[in-house]
Amino acid sequence: MRRHPLFRALRVDKLTIAALEVTLRAYLQAAWDDLPVQRMIRLSHHEIAARAEQFVDLVRHSAATAGVAIHIDTLQGASLLGGGSTPAQSLPTQLIRLSCPHHSATQLEARLREGLAGIPIIARIEDDRVLLDLRTVFPEQESVLAQSLVAALR
Repeated sequence: MRRHPLFRALRVDKLTIAALEVTLRAYLQAAWDDLPVQRMIRLSHHEIAARAEQFVDLVRHSAATAGVAIHIDTLQGASLLGGGSTPAQSLPTQLIRLSCPHHSATQLEARLREGLAGIPIIARIEDDRVLLDLRTVFPEQESVLAQSLVAALR
């Protein structure tokens, strides 16, 4: 540590070791549902498609209640594994595609990232429409995501 002060800043503490132990134990026991990333990877296209359709209905209802114009639907797509670190590997998914008459796709994507409702949303743009993938969203987060979308559309 005397020769490399960064080692002190990067040394592993007890909490990191405990988290690593729990994670490795789950891998050794093949407890895939205990590992969020593995749970997301194991979701079938059918499960995501059903969630996406329900989510679209929720957003349409929330937007109509708030008096916000929105164009939202679903389409088949692909989820990249590893956040882009494995670009050749993907999984089939059902994407949520949205746009609004008041903001361009770039403006809408920036507003989502700003987190106008308190939660930043990371999306991507294709064909001048914003795309979201529910594979990386926990089911209990969907209502907050819908509220954040409606807030960004205003």
